Amino acid sequence: MRTMRLIIIFFSAFLLMNCSAKEDYESKVSSPGHVEIIKRYITAIGGHDTISNFKTRLIKGRLIDNRPYMGEPSEMLFRVYADSQGNWRFSSPTENYGYDQAGGWRQDSTGVVADPGQNRAKLGYVFDPASPLKMDRYFKKLRYGAKMTMNYRDVTAVYTDRDSTYYALWFDDESGLLNQIGYHWNLKDYREVDGVLIPFVVEQGRKGGSITLYFESVEHNIERLPEDIKRPLVK
Repeated sequence: MRTMRLIIIFFSAFLLMNCSAKEDYESKVSSPGHVEIIKRYITAIGGHDTISNFKTRLIKGRLIDNRPYMGEPSEMLFRVYADSQGNWRFSSPTENYGYDQAGGWRQDSTGVVADPGQNRAKLGYVFDPASPLKMDRYFKKLRYGAKMTMNYRDVTAVYTDRDSTYYALWFDDESGLLNQIGYHWNLKDYREVDGVLIPFVVEQGRKGGSITLYFESVEHNIERLPEDIKRPLVK
């Protein structure tokens, strides 16, 4: 009798595990893959053809550094030149950094130094006028993640090579827009410029506060000089 009870318990557990595995499999199969999510995002912001027309981008705006432990919030004007090849340069009265074909760079009091942190920078993704068409340039090993609710919105995550929701790309289920990169980068206030939607507020969470970029103007396919986008020459 005892043997029979053990057999029944084992068989019941097996059926439960099987059902659970089947439900998990069916959930994954019925969910849209990351390719479909990204395609929907590209359509939502303006479409492949419109985005592919942009070769350069000029952004002007304000940066507000609000980290209370550093004192009162500070504000500065900035300018960004970027192109569809992935090159970009952020310039302000106190900061100058970017990315070119030689890699990431930053200018400090000693001159221009290599900065590998800019090689796949989230800012680079925001600045690059063609970035939605080449997401795997900035985020590696993209794959479908999970559905959840964030900030009272239903969202779907696309995971990256960082292998954590902390670094996931969060797409709004209703609008299809990319609203968050990880937990601390928020893309807000999408506005249409030349037929494509661009986030005019980029909020970067920092320990004890935030740094926020407010775009005031965005222009495409402008005439520019090489020095506007390349790293400064060391004299």
